[in-house]
Amino acid sequence: MLLTLEVPGTFNTRIAGADADGRPWLLRSAALDALTPEGLDTLAGLGLTRIVDLREPAERGDEAPRHGIDVVSVPLYQLPGGPPTVGAIGSVYRFLTRERAGALARAVEAVANAEGPALVHCAFGKDRTGLIVALTLLASGAPKDAVLDDYAESAAQMPAERRTEVLAELAREGVDEQTARASLELHLASPREQLAEVIGELEEQHGGIGAYLRASGLTAGALAHLHAKAGRR
Repeated sequence: MLLTLEVPGTFNTRIAGADADGRPWLLRSAALDALTPEGLDTLAGLGLTRIVDLREPAERGDEAPRHGIDVVSVPLYQLPGGPPTVGAIGSVYRFLTRERAGALARAVEAVANAEGPALVHCAFGKDRTGLIVALTLLASGAPKDAVLDDYAESAAQMPAERRTEVLAELAREGVDEQTARASLELHLASPREQLAEVIGELEEQHGGIGAYLRASGLTAGALAHLHAKAGRR
């Protein structure tokens, strides 16, 4: 299911997973730090029981969340310099799936074990969120085409000013033209074919996304919860 939501104070917000009766169980968005009062009301009306924050500690503000919803923090990159700012998007995904598989499994498990609907977010709700949402949906039994459609939607949801910010950042770093092109894709695009390749590699190596996550630490109970949430008992 792909249903874009207007939540004042954030963006790239949508329902990514719903059961057979249309009840949402998985949502996604960009960071929630700047939610307006209207945005807080919208969030409360979604019935969320858990928020999974994929950002690094340095990306999060010092203030406690104002929404009062249970937050599980699962930083994915765990790199001294913070999230990567240059490089090819496929390489970033392969780094995460190969070197941070345990963190990916913990994030998926946090969604699976939520009492009700869960929302996953990072800074812009594109790459870290896109990967975790894709793994979660595929493990729940969702059709791959629908999962890739959800992932690809993020490019259209990026704020217009984001391109200007990225270009300025790349200029400060003095990267070459080829690196700049790849980095623009990293920050602005959500190329369906790139995620499809990474997912295909995991399926070939492990026999399925559920098996990959189980090998990475996801419990059998959590995997069963995902199937139940999606109505695929």
